[in-house]
Amino acid sequence: MIQQKIKRKFLFLLVSLLLLCFFYPFVQRIPSGVRILDILFLVILLSSIYAISERKTLFFISLLLALAAFGSTVLNYFLIAVSLRLVAVSAYGLFFILMAIVILSTIMKAKKVTTETIYASICVYLLLGIIWTMFFSAIEIIEPGSFLSGGSPVVDLYGDPLQRNVFAKFIYYSFVTLTTLGYGDIIPVSPHARALSSLEAVVGQLFIAILIARLVGMHIVHETEKKQSDKY
Repeated sequence: MIQQKIKRKFLFLLVSLLLLCFFYPFVQRIPSGVRILDILFLVILLSSIYAISERKTLFFISLLLALAAFGSTVLNYFLIAVSLRLVAVSAYGLFFILMAIVILSTIMKAKKVTTETIYASICVYLLLGIIWTMFFSAIEIIEPGSFLSGGSPVVDLYGDPLQRNVFAKFIYYSFVTLTTLGYGDIIPVSPHARALSSLEAVVGQLFIAILIARLVGMHIVHETEKKQSDKY
């Protein structure tokens, strides 16, 4: 019963992450797109908190980070301060790092490969892309012009809502880097931007290799134990 509940929790989180990846390109061209994107992030925050709700300490820490992230995002609608955007991406980054660590520890403690384990594994991979989205956003806010597209800064921090939305701009770049597609339409130019881009590409490849090895190893051990138990 407990495993089924956890399974549903990871499924909810996975669906919310996939919704973000699917819908963010479509909301960038409409006036209310920024708010829709923020709502999608709110859904991810809530589904993430629900996924770890059985761990009280982690639940309260994640709740505080979520309130700081979404609260500063909403407040930025009225004050339009660069510092608030930095607070938002920092809180989001810490929140998603916490989620990735907790879910990854769940995967490593699993004894066999189940649907729950697969859901959790995909969630961590997608969370890595979102974590680096926040890293890139923070770099661009601190050092504007760290990323260029067609010779111009990727984000206009003082432009209209669509132009100054760092999330929408860097979700694409982060996942392109994580999967090592490297289209080259967005270029990191500052040392910190280049270092983080390279690190994400390495982490993305290592994660897949280590994760597959882990899942295969778990499956082999489980099948071996099952065959031995069947003999007796």
